[in-house]
Amino acid sequence: MQPGKRDRLITFQRNGGTTDAFGGQSEAWAALTVGTWAGSEWAEKIDVSDGERWKAGEVAAQVTTRFRTLSHAGTRAVLASDRITFDGVNYDISGIKEIGREQGIEFTCAARIDLA
Repeated sequence: MQPGKRDRLITFQRNGGTTDAFGGQSEAWAALTVGTWAGSEWAEKIDVSDGERWKAGEVAAQVTTRFRTLSHAGTRAVLASDRITFDGVNYDISGIKEIGREQGIEFTCAARIDLA
């Protein structure tokens, strides 16, 4: 991986929400921390596709993006249930794959850009 392409600072977040007495869920997203790593990472951003779709009478604009980072204990601890925030947009992780032999990790994500 070329360091010059990793020019976007992203943050990995994990939902630490709770369940109330009535079974309702509350979301509480916070930066993912692993040891001394505080969840922020320089990444390469590759927009894969964008488009609009109809769902329940609503038009939703969505973008699919790939973020490539270095591989280390922090980025290897990221789960598909986590999310990435970049430039005020929340990206849901839909795929995680290794690049090379622990050289890097590629996160495929989707975001609703009409909500940003």
